[in-house]
Amino acid sequence: RQYRRMKVETLLISWHDKQPIFSLDFHHSKRLATASADNCIHIWQVAKNEDGACQATFLSRLARHVKSVNVVRFSPDGLLLASGGDDGCVLLWKLSDAAPVAEFGAEDTGVPNVEAWNVFRMLRGFGDVYDLAWSPCSSFIMSASTDNSFIVWEVATGSMLCKQDDHKHYVQGVAWDPQGQFLVTQSADRTSRIYLMEGDATNSKGSKSKNRRSSTNMGSTAGSPEAGQRPIMDVPAVNKRGLASLRCKYSLASRPYDLSTQRKGKVKQPKQHTSLGSAELLPSGSQPQLGETDSTLKLSPSTAITQSPTKTKVSTAQLSGTAPPTPVKVPTEAKTHKLFLDETIGSFFRRPAWTPDGSMLILAMGQFAPNPNTPAEPCAYVFHRSNLKKPMLALTGFEKPAISVRSSPFRYKLINHPPTQIPVVPTFNQLPYRMVFAVATLDSVFIYDTQHAYPLCKISGIHCTSLTDMAWSNDGRLLSVSSTDGFCTFITFDEHELGVAYVS
Repeated sequence: RQYRRMKVETLLISWHDKQPIFSLDFHHSKRLATASADNCIHIWQVAKNEDGACQATFLSRLARHVKSVNVVRFSPDGLLLASGGDDGCVLLWKLSDAAPVAEFGAEDTGVPNVEAWNVFRMLRGFGDVYDLAWSPCSSFIMSASTDNSFIVWEVATGSMLCKQDDHKHYVQGVAWDPQGQFLVTQSADRTSRIYLMEGDATNSKGSKSKNRRSSTNMGSTAGSPEAGQRPIMDVPAVNKRGLASLRCKYSLASRPYDLSTQRKGKVKQPKQHTSLGSAELLPSGSQPQLGETDSTLKLSPSTAITQSPTKTKVSTAQLSGTAPPTPVKVPTEAKTHKLFLDETIGSFFRRPAWTPDGSMLILAMGQFAPNPNTPAEPCAYVFHRSNLKKPMLALTGFEKPAISVRSSPFRYKLINHPPTQIPVVPTFNQLPYRMVFAVATLDSVFIYDTQHAYPLCKISGIHCTSLTDMAWSNDGRLLSVSSTDGFCTFITFDEHELGVAYVS
């Protein structure tokens, strides 16, 4: 099998005067917003030069927060930018047609603003804001705070629709279901909660009306996604009354060990994973469609990205081999283990994500142990929409905890493999297309798709300190990664390298 060469570039520019960058997000027009500990948000225009290398051009400095900015997210319709920080405020920014004017008392950086961004609305909460998630219709936004709560806000009025404080520790990550039905939180109390909107969550008038993502005035022109538009997708109009009756449907905290693997005083040992990672099928009780799951999947050669001081190179690694069974003491009764790591992992963030069609939920900061006699290892859990109570898949092989998940906005055609060549996850095979998502650990980025049981690639050695966030461009060919070392990395893919776009 031949592998195309992707390009990994860390741009050595003064993003935020070398201050930690906590978050970033792409607009449809390939504007990139970055949030930093310098209390500011910077807007950049990302493009490729004649050599095909990425370059970032400074556009504007947004300086209304008074403390560190932890998260930035563009609305799905592209009209607003939301930011949240340690000052407890969520600011909604809007691009103005007026010429940029220096704010009174603002620090003179010597670089003038090219664009003018104004605060459209200020939403004041009750604790430091760690994460944000927009509703698919862009009419509502939820914020996660250090007061152990999350709040759902109405954008048009700035009113607080509901506040949920079920968690016992900081809420460090949130995600809104693309189908508009579920809201997901992850907390430092080692739980994830899934909230359901009662009634017809996506119907404000008694019928399932649909909105289309609107185009924007930020450089959007007709044509390909490169021209500044996302793939056209129907999105549900979330029912405001459904948010008022929000209730916690699932609280995910622990899972039982798979004691079915223990026979006659012996325990089946998991495969000796390489640093490329792998996938573990969980017991069949967690997802009926999986069938027989009393063994781990056999892995095939995959691609790894390693970074040297002078160049980036692509290498292949053979994943194979198993350890022989080891006699152990069989527990007399079933035990459970915590699904998620505790707050001592060295990151402020646990950022979950849905796949773009809403069929799967991926949760960060997981830990997986097949039995009580095996130490837990960091992982990310995959849940199917039909059973959000139990994970169906554990993505393992990480050396450090997974802190963020982001999904590419595109769906891709399935890859046709010989029947026995490539391991696939049985449940994923029911989909007529593939989806791609990235998992960031504290020091590496793993890219997966929903057809294969192993990561498509691993990118590591790109930053000196921990990673914080990721963002995909609208065309799915550029993945940006931020770090506390004050720099950002761009991972670019050739056309069709991740796949051919799926058209339903």
